Amino acid sequence: MTSLDRTNEGRRVELIYTNDPYTKLRSGAKGTYEFEIKQTNPLENAHSIKWDDGSNLMMVRGDQWKFIEE
Repeated sequence: MTSLDRTNEGRRVELIYTNDPYTKLRSGAKGTYEFEIKQTNPLENAHSIKWDDGSNLMMVRGDQWKFIEE
């Protein structure tokens, strides 16, 4: 079962690491958090982020990012 969590919507984030070979995003990229797709297994949750460069790369297990204050 999945659910949508918008608790952190609008918060700013910074990318630390992604292993996605197709993105141009690099460490230090910033964006705005949109929502979390919660799965039955929390390790499979996905986080939707609207990146400042216009991309919408979702953060999944293995990706690293943090909330920041600007």
